[in-house]
Amino acid sequence: MAVAQTACWKKHIRRAGLPTAPYAEIRSAADITPDCAARLPGIVKTATLGYDGKGQIRASSLKDVQAAFENPRRRALRAGKMLDLRSEISVIVCRLDSGRALCYDPRRKPPRKRHSRLFRRPAAPAAGRFGPGARNGAAAGRRADYVGVLAVEMFVVGEVNELIVNEIAPRPHNSGHHTIDACAASQFQQQVRLMCGLPPADTRLARPAAWPTRWATAGAATGTSASRTGHRFSHPQAQLHL
Repeated sequence: MAVAQTACWKKHIRRAGLPTAPYAEIRSAADITPDCAARLPGIVKTATLGYDGKGQIRASSLKDVQAAFENPRRRALRAGKMLDLRSEISVIVCRLDSGRALCYDPRRKPPRKRHSRLFRRPAAPAAGRFGPGARNGAAAGRRADYVGVLAVEMFVVGEVNELIVNEIAPRPHNSGHHTIDACAASQFQQQVRLMCGLPPADTRLARPAAWPTRWATAGAATGTSASRTGHRFSHPQAQLHL
């Protein structure tokens, strides 16, 4: 848990042989240097609990970084360079030990400017292209000698679709909620099994799945969310997770 919530997780991931975005750690004003400027334009986030828009700001200059550092709620920062993001994938790893570990198929979502509320499993339209994502997730679990359910989020970058590790989450994850309805065993069942010393259960996808998030907030400003959500749930195979 400490590795996932602090700046050291990137070092941990790199020791596992996995790529991350170029970054600079900022623990004092002396760290705001030309080396930090080389990571700009980028995203500056808190070293602890900075994710999914929380504790993050965009920075295009060292002045922006200085302003972020002077905020007492953001001491100890990490500046990561912005990348040519094409989409994102996540892999849910279910690991008991080196001989007993399984991964769910990668989940894909487009970047925010391309309607990121829609997630797909398998990672259509080119699921085979993201096969290395599962190997990356397994490598992250091995490096930590991790036991339990581990989510590894990766950016798909550039025309060659390079996979860059963005975040890790040592727990059942929102990108795996579809496993309740679409997989042979859910991520929550896996967590219980692994904590009891049992090997992971079947991770196969029983049927394709696609799911949006935050429907209720999507149309709140116009008052249309309720009617749209009702229409979507008229499908006999639609499931609501609250």
